[in-house]
Amino acid sequence: MDWQFQLVHLYVYVCQQFCQDLWGSTQRFSNNDTPTFTDEEVLTIYLFGVIQGHSRVRAIYDYCFAAEVISLLRLAVCRCKST
Repeated sequence: MDWQFQLVHLYVYVCQQFCQDLWGSTQRFSNNDTPTFTDEEVLTIYLFGVIQGHSRVRAIYDYCFAAEVISLLRLAVCRCKST
C-alpha cells in the first residue's frame, strides 16, 4: 500500500470516528477561532507521522511538510467535501 492511499484511508477512518463518538472526547485548546486545519486533519497528520516512525511533534511536522503530506491531505479533504 502506498503512503498516499494510507493517508487518505487514515483520514476517512479518523473522520468516521469523530462522527461517531470521538468528537466528545477531544477538544482543541486554542484561542484561534478560525483554525486553518480541522481537528480531524490535525489528528490524521499526527497519527500518520507516528505510523511513519516519528515520535516528536517537530519531527512529524518536518516529515509531513517535506513529503508534502499536508498538501495531499488538503486536496483529499477538498475532494471528500465536494462529493
